[in-house]
Amino acid sequence: MRRRLAAVLAAACCALAGCSGQPDIDAVYCQPPGSDLVLFAQAVPTASIVPCVQLLPPGWWLGRLEASDKGALLSFGTDRNGTDVMVVRLVETCEVGEAVEVVSEQAGAQRFEQVEQIDPVYVGRRFYLFDGGCVVVEFDVSGPDRGAVTADATAVLGFFSRAEGDALFCFESGGEFSLYPATCEETSGS
Repeated sequence: MRRRLAAVLAAACCALAGCSGQPDIDAVYCQPPGSDLVLFAQAVPTASIVPCVQLLPPGWWLGRLEASDKGALLSFGTDRNGTDVMVVRLVETCEVGEAVEVVSEQAGAQRFEQVEQIDPVYVGRRFYLFDGGCVVVEFDVSGPDRGAVTADATAVLGFFSRAEGDALFCFESGGEFSLYPATCEETSGS
């Protein structure tokens, strides 16, 4: 358990210091919450939910993973469309502008869509607004299967609740670390 905790802390220090390299997709999966999701939760400490990877369809890959005190970012590419076709940002606040509200698949979050261009490149944004934060999903997709990428995005992107993530992280760290400013004992009610 101490080795895993040391790896999580080393990854956190590296990411916050701006280290780069090939991100580990397992570290950002929703179930079980991956170790790098701790960085996301800490990047926007007010966010009640945190984005994660629910499913990675064939041909998709994780391009970048960044976290700082200004927010967090995941970028994805596909073998047919190239890099950065979908960029996911977790921030404390965002403006949806003229985006249109649509039904959200995520409980506790409002969803908005904004299409800027359809042909020859699909450019658009999706916003998820929730208590304490916002996720902005930016699309820049060329190629004949532009629609498939935006449809797959709903399957790729998932969310975990900060409270559930904190309980798991407290358990795995032996009660030493919390995603909240409080201690594990304070957040668990012990």
